[in-house]
Amino acid sequence: ELNDVETYLADHSTKNKRQIQELANYLIDNSIMVDLVRKELEDFLRKNEKLESDARNKIQHLEKSIQRAQTIEQQMLDMSQWMDDVSQLLQNRLDADMLAGDVPQEHETLQLEFKQQEELLEELERYIQEYRQQGKLEASTRLEQQTLLLKKHFAEVMVKFHKFQRPADFEPKMTHVWRELGAIQGTIHLLEVPSDDADAIQERHDNCMKFYKTMSELKPEVETVLKTGRQIVERKQVDFPDSLSKQLDAIKQLYNELGSQIKQSKADLEKSLKLAKKLRRELTLVSECITTT
Repeated sequence: ELNDVETYLADHSTKNKRQIQELANYLIDNSIMVDLVRKELEDFLRKNEKLESDARNKIQHLEKSIQRAQTIEQQMLDMSQWMDDVSQLLQNRLDADMLAGDVPQEHETLQLEFKQQEELLEELERYIQEYRQQGKLEASTRLEQQTLLLKKHFAEVMVKFHKFQRPADFEPKMTHVWRELGAIQGTIHLLEVPSDDADAIQERHDNCMKFYKTMSELKPEVETVLKTGRQIVERKQVDFPDSLSKQLDAIKQLYNELGSQIKQSKADLEKSLKLAKKLRRELTLVSECITTT
């Protein structure tokens, strides 16, 4: 379209206009249809000036459109290259077990870059709508297809970024919770009532209170692991979110089961200890009675 307008301007060159003016002046100078020629010349010059002005404005508009299209094209190429580079960077970090908390400055830079790319995608959407409103359906469709591909690639890179953003201390905390709960589960049988000996029962009760204290101290950490873990699953910040979700369910279930067992053991030991002490006192009284008689 720009070539067509430029060709039009070239065809309506200054030389052609000068030739028409010279011919008109010749006719006027020779008194040949002076009024008509003069009027036609004025109309011609006025229309020619308007056409040239419109053509120049059209050229400026087309040049801006071309420049804009070239800018958009370059932005999309730059974004595509950025996504390739960042995807590789994030994969290297994940393979090395490095997360955002390990490289905070890099994470901050990436956050800014991701925001800029999101803004670019929004800008491309506005361009698509503008093209449609201007009737440029072919350009709108082509840009829409290119934008959809960019969005798909961007979503894939964003998945890696979310994984990179998961809390660096989550895995150690979850491992610690598993270890503590496993240790309690492995020794909880020691909370059974051993016999009718008050001293033995007292010892078991003391151990039970230690377990009770450990569970109380562990509760905030368990709650933190469960809350953080659920967020990680929701944001798909791990490769297998379903597997993590099952682990979290297992932690919650085990904690609740152990808590119930310890609570029941505490009640049983306290009851048994009370009975054992009572039995000891009664046996002592019987023994004293026998001795005195």
